[in-house]
Amino acid sequence: MNFDRKSVLAASEKLAIDLAKRIGDHKVINDSDILEGLSRDESHCEPIMPDFAVRATCEEDVVATLEEALRFGVPVTPRAAGTGKAGGAIPYFGGVVLDVSKMTKIVGIDPMNRTALVEPGCITGSFQAAVEAEGLFYPPDPNSWETCSLGGNVAHNAGGPRAFKYGVTREYVRGIDMVLM
Repeated sequence: MNFDRKSVLAASEKLAIDLAKRIGDHKVINDSDILEGLSRDESHCEPIMPDFAVRATCEEDVVATLEEALRFGVPVTPRAAGTGKAGGAIPYFGGVVLDVSKMTKIVGIDPMNRTALVEPGCITGSFQAAVEAEGLFYPPDPNSWETCSLGGNVAHNAGGPRAFKYGVTREYVRGIDMVLM
């Protein structure tokens, strides 16, 4: 997809104002120091500054951001922990970074059905500890398991050393509530 940078920048300014009214101005981030941190991940890819970011704390924030970004024609780059090595969290087209790193809840664990419901920013290591406390085992163990998020693991189909025996993330996902533009 090709985005005209000047048009995206103008639309991003309007989008930021609109989203501040809709989800709260404290969730719309324009601070250049924070945006600098959101311009990169742990890959060797060149950082690219987003026009602004949204710090989502709930599904409604995600829905609002995607609805309004579609309306304004602004590209969105989703992001959680930013520990990826593939450049997936870098906002190549500018626009808005949709930061879900505050959505960290383990909504529930059902040991009987061996299922859990988690938010995308849930840290893999925290999730592993929580399911182990219930007598269960979650095998995917990416190298950054202490800091990476389950949402990123799903996006990149993360594995780790135990993948040879137990498989990668896709073998442990039974469903996803997904918001699309």
